[in-house]
Amino acid sequence: LGTFHGNPYERAKWSRFAKWFLRISESAFIRACSALTTVARAKVADVQARCKTPIEFIPNGVNPAPAIPQTGLAAKHGLVPGQYLMFAAGRMDPTKGLHHLLDAYDKLKPALPLLVVGGFEGHNQDYSAKLLARCRAAEHVVLIPKLLAQPELFELVAGAKLFVFPSEIEAMSMMLLEVISCGVPVLASDIAENVEVTGAEYPWLFRNADAADLAEKIARFLRAGPGPEIATLRERCARDFNWTAIALRYFALYRRLSGRP
Repeated sequence: LGTFHGNPYERAKWSRFAKWFLRISESAFIRACSALTTVARAKVADVQARCKTPIEFIPNGVNPAPAIPQTGLAAKHGLVPGQYLMFAAGRMDPTKGLHHLLDAYDKLKPALPLLVVGGFEGHNQDYSAKLLARCRAAEHVVLIPKLLAQPELFELVAGAKLFVFPSEIEAMSMMLLEVISCGVPVLASDIAENVEVTGAEYPWLFRNADAADLAEKIARFLRAGPGPEIATLRERCARDFNWTAIALRYFALYRRLSGRP
């Protein structure tokens, strides 16, 4: 049983040779497996068009009611619960879209600080270095340039007024699911993989890679405030992206592959 968590060859960080090699290795991987799963629904049609290996969409999952510890990290950085915007990513490559958020933040100049969390080490060092310098120079940007342990990260997430998720490419983001499970309003890019999580009717989506639309949606959120759709999205997440239910689907798949009743 093999699984897909996206198409790595779509990311700009890889060279032309690396992208070719990743495609070749993917073809071999598909043919070596008896069955496949993917967290990206679009991958189902892509794989089935190329081979007969069965593939099933099984999403990522989260704990629908995570513990929110108090680590003191928010207070250490002068952050008041409910009074800051937030962005976080494990690595700041261009597809994470932080530059779009900084453009929108510069245009909008909201009264709230923007918290940026994550690692700036990556394949595209020129981009990462310039982005890090921009964050350090920006007024009202609070920077924590490192990966955090989950308790620290969840404390910061839970205290945000709005979490902005501007990724250009994802398969199904654990970060997005975790933010929703914390009950925090999230404004996300309208790529298909994010819409898979939020539903097409979710009002807090913005046009992918469009800083002007992102700025307008942040301004609208700050004027209108969160509505019942935030609780509705958390219920959707608890129902459709629950680790317990997902584990049972994998258990059934393994039993079927092993020939056990």
